[in-house]
Amino acid sequence: MFEDPESWPIWARAIQKVTWTSPKPFAVGTTRDVDIVGGLVAHERFFVWEPPHRMAFYFVGTSKPAVASLAEYYELEPLSGGRSRFVWRVAYESRSRMRYVSPLVRPAVRLFMARIVKGLERYVSELPAPETASTPSREARACG
Repeated sequence: MFEDPESWPIWARAIQKVTWTSPKPFAVGTTRDVDIVGGLVAHERFFVWEPPHRMAFYFVGTSKPAVASLAEYYELEPLSGGRSRFVWRVAYESRSRMRYVSPLVRPAVRLFMARIVKGLERYVSELPAPETASTPSREARACG
């Protein structure tokens, strides 16, 4: 699911397109470009690659100067009953004047992240369930 470039725009509606810029097999050092609503293109490099359980990346660069740096971490924690919990951590630093606005928009960012988590939950609930796959629980959370 996380490797599928077609799935991201379905469950994370702010994402318009994901393009892997590294050949398979993906590993630490893999890169991708992510086109985001508003014309931002993020160039990302993965520094943790342990699918389907853990992945993390940071911005190598962006097409717009608002974000100085950003890193995201995803983890699927196994739970009982074949379920799993999705943990998402995001750290970012704004650039220039956005630094002063950042504290004011933090509640909107948390709402935005919560909507993405709900979209992921909805997307996964509609996938066919292989016998060995974990089903995400309603305990998904975004940590920002």
